[in-house]
Amino acid sequence: MKSGSRVHVDLSKNSETDFHVGDKVKVGYDGEVRESDPLQINVVFIEKVE
Repeated sequence: MKSGSRVHVDLSKNSETDFHVGDKVKVGYDGEVRESDPLQINVVFIEKVE
């Protein structure tokens, strides 16, 4: 697996939406990326896209 191919995203920033594996999402974050496996970001917003 390549570096950066997985990112941990905190879904609690949108508790009104049920997310499922395979959903397409739009994620906004503050620009910080923590070098871990998987990478971690500080989520500002998350929403499903069609």
